[in-house]
Amino acid sequence: MTGGDSSNADWASRLAGTDPRVFTFIDAWRAARRGKLVPFRQDFDPTVVPGLLGSVWLYRYEPELGDFVCRLAGEAIKAAWGGNLTGRTLREIIGEDDYAVVIERWRRIMAGPLIQYGAAAELGSDSQQRRVERLVMPLASESGEIDHMLGLSLYALSSPTLTRTILVPGTTVQIPCAEL
Repeated sequence: MTGGDSSNADWASRLAGTDPRVFTFIDAWRAARRGKLVPFRQDFDPTVVPGLLGSVWLYRYEPELGDFVCRLAGEAIKAAWGGNLTGRTLREIIGEDDYAVVIERWRRIMAGPLIQYGAAAELGSDSQQRRVERLVMPLASESGEIDHMLGLSLYALSSPTLTRTILVPGTTVQIPCAEL
């Protein structure tokens, strides 16, 4: 979603029903901005949200690869995806079927800049269905270029009826950083 100036209540209302830990993570990201639209990578310290460290991930865009590379994945992320993701590209991790949708979303996040929230059911690496709430937020390098994706993925087991996650544009909310 896009729009003009909004109060905190307005953008927060778009995330009604969201796990409160998502708001805790957004608040930590907002505090790291230090007056900027997007915080610098070095200004965001994930240890300020110690209870969420296992659910945090970080990717950096690598122009020579034309893809994002995972730089950090917490223990809950590793468990959900079946192992260590560090050093692997986004394409390798999520696969060809979903890559076009996700890379387009991440490009919009960088260009906006925006934050993105979504909730979905996913089939985990252990073939168990999980509900996930996922937050994706941009970070900038020292040069000011937005080239990192910081994320929080909160997983919970759900009923075993899913065969594959379908990524559709309507399953996410994008909010301009200027509104936060």
